[in-house]
Amino acid sequence: MLRIVERFAVGFDELPQPIPGREDYGILITAGSLVTAFSVIAQLASGGALEFVQLDSDTGRHVDAVAFDDDAEVARQRPWATITPA
Repeated sequence: MLRIVERFAVGFDELPQPIPGREDYGILITAGSLVTAFSVIAQLASGGALEFVQLDSDTGRHVDAVAFDDDAEVARQRPWATITPA
């Protein structure tokens, strides 16, 4: 969570606007370490405070071409893509 706060604090002006014309809102969409991906919407309030409005996360298990691959390097780099067969 601290990285999210830091990203908003340091680069709020560079973040996309989820609501056109509302420069006081920003959205961060990125890959996560505990979830596959997440997005956070925050509003820049008066006095420079950030108010986090919405948090969405993708916790789905993704299976792609490397699923069931025994390559340890692939498993280390992309743990979400390596699953154990049932």
